[in-house]
Amino acid sequence: THPRWTSPEPTGKGRPGMLVNLAKDLKEKEDVSAAHPEVMKKMKQYAASAIAELGNDASDGSEQRPATDLKSSVPMLLP
Repeated sequence: THPRWTSPEPTGKGRPGMLVNLAKDLKEKEDVSAAHPEVMKKMKQYAASAIAELGNDASDGSEQRPATDLKSSVPMLLP
């Protein structure tokens, strides 16, 4: 999980991913990732692909747009 989900300031490293069976565990108490390593591997691949394309706090992504502020933004008008 992301260490900044509750605050804009870094609060730590975050936690490792967790896999739950929502059909049986709506409270998300039981981690079943050890029983399904192939699912965790695929989820990590999806996350790595998203980071490579969109970026994160540590690195820019290949498709990441530059940030703008109100001084440099312009309204979008319909043709």
